Amino acid sequence: MKVLKFGGTSIGTPAQIRTALDIIADSASKGRIAVVVSALSGVTDRLIEMANRAAAKDMTYLDLLDRLEARHIKYAQTLIGKENRETAINDLRSLIKELKNLLRGVSLLRHLTPKTLDRILSIGERLSVIIISHSLKSGHIAAEALDARRIIVTDETFGAARVKLDKTYSSIRACFRACSALQVVTGYIAASVNGNTTTLGRSGSDYTAALIGAALNATAIEIWTDVNGVLSADPRKVPEAFTLPYLTYEEAREMSQFGAKVIFPPALRPAIDRNIPILIRNTFQPDSRGTIINNHPQSKKSTVMGFSSLNGITLIRVKGNGMPDGVGIMGRLFHILAKEKINPLFISLAPGDHAVRFAVKTEETQKARAVVEKEFALEIQANMMETIKAENNLSIIAVVGRNMSRLPAISGRVFNALGRNGIKIVAATQGSSERNISIVVNQKDETKAVRSLHDAFFSRT
Repeated sequence: MKVLKFGGTSIGTPAQIRTALDIIADSASKGRIAVVVSALSGVTDRLIEMANRAAAKDMTYLDLLDRLEARHIKYAQTLIGKENRETAINDLRSLIKELKNLLRGVSLLRHLTPKTLDRILSIGERLSVIIISHSLKSGHIAAEALDARRIIVTDETFGAARVKLDKTYSSIRACFRACSALQVVTGYIAASVNGNTTTLGRSGSDYTAALIGAALNATAIEIWTDVNGVLSADPRKVPEAFTLPYLTYEEAREMSQFGAKVIFPPALRPAIDRNIPILIRNTFQPDSRGTIINNHPQSKKSTVMGFSSLNGITLIRVKGNGMPDGVGIMGRLFHILAKEKINPLFISLAPGDHAVRFAVKTEETQKARAVVEKEFALEIQANMMETIKAENNLSIIAVVGRNMSRLPAISGRVFNALGRNGIKIVAATQGSSERNISIVVNQKDETKAVRSLHDAFFSRT
């Protein structure tokens, strides 16, 4: 059993869908598979836009809805044979009607809740599986659309639901035992224990594929996308970036957490638990080997594998002023951030100064600063702590590799490369995993910094 996942960039046009169908047919001829698909390219963004327009009583959401319907009907007419076309189009129109009713309700109330937004967003994947499954039937492959809300069980954290693994694995196994046809599964969506529609977070279709793979003890999870695997850096910033043939699970996690379009980080956990390799493949160059992610490092040598970066970052500083209990500051700080579901992307400690700096996404700055100021209001008022400071317009660059702390020359090359190119380092830290050196720089220097580092480690000259 293999699980193949196709993201929106792989199914953006009828021609691209035909290519994906060929890959599916070839894999199905070699053994049992399951297929997970995202919404068609751009559809999730359009659904969000429709929902926001409806909430603002902007009736142009109806124009977007008409265009969405027309696009899916056109694709069905292009891809699906006559014997299945009418059924598919009726199914598509039924879902569009459901979407229209949801948007009408949002418009009347002028209010969009996370719960309703998840129901709206679920339509994208539900539309795409109709087109893919009926297209496969037209190619004489026994296929069925499977709504993942039947098999993936979550809590009710709408927008980023947490999966209840035991119930989910049991449901997946029961469903697949009862099915003989190829299952085309909606990625990204799930249902709570109370039956409410939830979503797993953007790029959550990777997670769907990993959950199915883990439940069924798949031999591989294949993530089909629009690049030749995981690259050594973002090719938009570093044209010389190259495909990495192998990564460990942890290296992939480090790169993806800091902006690399590798894989949705939660998707790695089920694969790690069952020791299932993940293959990142290019839909449009299926003969390309891509990247294999597993738990077998190709070398134990200290080495840098690649670079990823994340912009739109704010660095917040919390500093005691003669407070005797620096440990207490840290404990209270991290407790309140966790309570408010604020996830620091970078943490730098200065125990001697009773100071800590942590990075958050810019959109979380106001919330993070407010909760910290509230927690330490008495200390700030008594001049035992400085006013909370925030530095905006920053980027984090992650240097990802293995055993990096064992080779001081790596850190030296990192800092020398940045210094030689006149790039100011705002903050830096090395993770305890020995797989990541994180550096904070001004956002305007991000591209130059990544290029400088890539050249320092991978220059062929």
